[in-house]
Amino acid sequence: METTKNMSKLLIIEDSPLIRKVIKHLAATELNCEFDFAEDLAQTRELIAKNDYFLALADLNLPDAPNGEVVQLTMEHGISTIVLTGTSNEDLRKKLLAMGVLDYIFKEGEIRFISRNGPTTYYEDKAGATGFEYALAGLFAAKLGVDLKMRTAHNIEDILLSIQ
Repeated sequence: METTKNMSKLLIIEDSPLIRKVIKHLAATELNCEFDFAEDLAQTRELIAKNDYFLALADLNLPDAPNGEVVQLTMEHGISTIVLTGTSNEDLRKKLLAMGVLDYIFKEGEIRFISRNGPTTYYEDKAGATGFEYALAGLFAAKLGVDLKMRTAHNIEDILLSIQ
């Protein structure tokens, strides 16, 4: 295979489909460059072998590289790297910046979830918040590394009105 020589190419390394979608939209609308996506360390290796990149936006924790191995790989190939992570660890941040990482961006925030109050959706008992939708929303928020903010509505119409 031929190697593409394009120094205006960005490598985005992210395992979360939702975050990839957001970054893809921002890159397509705000940046004047080509970009590739990698979902894991193996895919990152393949893309680096075929292309030259001026910058990598790298998720610190990937399924096949849970200890930031992808950052070491990009740095070894002379690719300027910005780390995106849900891991708030000041010592790790300092270590990565000392290695030459351009920035360490902590993915933080909240996801707002609206649900009806009921035994199969979301409710609060003596132990606190619970319910099937609450559990799913909690897992999703944990995967994104954000806080979950729950709000209840009395019916579907109220839910629809609140998201307009």
